[in-house]
Amino acid sequence: GRRDAGPGRPCPPGARPCTRWLAADGPPAERVLTPAEDREIRITRDAGRSPRAAAALLADGWPERCAGAEIAGLLCRARFDWLRQGGMIVDRKTAADLGRFEADARRFGYLNQFAFYRDVVLAAGAGEVAVAAVVVEKRAPYRVGVWEFSPDVLGPYAAQNLAALKALARCRSQNRWPTGYE
Repeated sequence: GRRDAGPGRPCPPGARPCTRWLAADGPPAERVLTPAEDREIRITRDAGRSPRAAAALLADGWPERCAGAEIAGLLCRARFDWLRQGGMIVDRKTAADLGRFEADARRFGYLNQFAFYRDVVLAAGAGEVAVAAVVVEKRAPYRVGVWEFSPDVLGPYAAQNLAALKALARCRSQNRWPTGYE
């Protein structure tokens, strides 16, 4: 939701700063979070910090780190949720059901995302990095799972990403943007 009551403080509907913001900018394009939604988000965030395995992954390192490199002739940039000291990328995800996370990871393109992160780091010359995800269920009891993705698992997704980047470079160089339905 929008924040306008000072750094890190939510803007409750009807509060003076929120009223000024609405008057200046008009109604929000999307719905402002309700107190119950804000509570759910905070519980989910905090749950991901509590189990031993997740806490260990987030014990050292830096949040929201970026890396950039050239891949297939294109400048690429990745922003990691967490970069551990020693070189591990940790992404935080939510899931409706931990038991379905592996299928969801494929369906939502997370494995392509993780492979892209890894490839940007490799292309930047930083060497091999491990990739992991800390996954928190969206509803009580907010179970937490940790997945680590080997280079063997990410390899086919990296190949898909490379093919897509090469296609993008070709489209840009030829200024021709086929839809695939020609």
